Amino acid sequence: MDRITKVGAGLVALFLVAAALALSVHDHQLVLTLWALAGAGIAGTVTVTYKWPVSSTVAPTGAQAAKTMVVVVELNWADADTTTLITHNFGLGTVVTNAFPTTGQYMPEVILTPVSASTAPFSSQTVAWTNSVAITVGKGSIVGSGGTFVIYMRLPHSVGM
Repeated sequence: MDRITKVGAGLVALFLVAAALALSVHDHQLVLTLWALAGAGIAGTVTVTYKWPVSSTVAPTGAQAAKTMVVVVELNWADADTTTLITHNFGLGTVVTNAFPTTGQYMPEVILTPVSASTAPFSSQTVAWTNSVAITVGKGSIVGSGGTFVIYMRLPHSVGM
């Protein structure tokens, strides 16, 4: 039921944006094209819900993330979605040198767990270091690649969860 509510809320928001554009833009063909693409699922929206240390769609603050070894996120995306930015706010270093430590040691350990994965292979998921407080998660846009995943991001020097 929660997923149906999210999809319904997304469609209502999309309708309101399209209605506002239709009233303010003189090129109604552009508005109709955007509306058709969104209705077809081509212009999807990724839903990122933080589960720990906060329970919100807003990322934990640096102070909240400093009190835990793990940030847990539920990620829900459609087939057409390809990337999303996830903020962990660990404030990891950004020093890039040829000697230890390098950026690789500042990347959190990331565990992707499918909750309601679709028919496409789970191996299409990718994780990339973005900066000291965020990672980028990506996937292919093939049919059946959408679904819900739980992502665990641990501090790189954590002993356990």
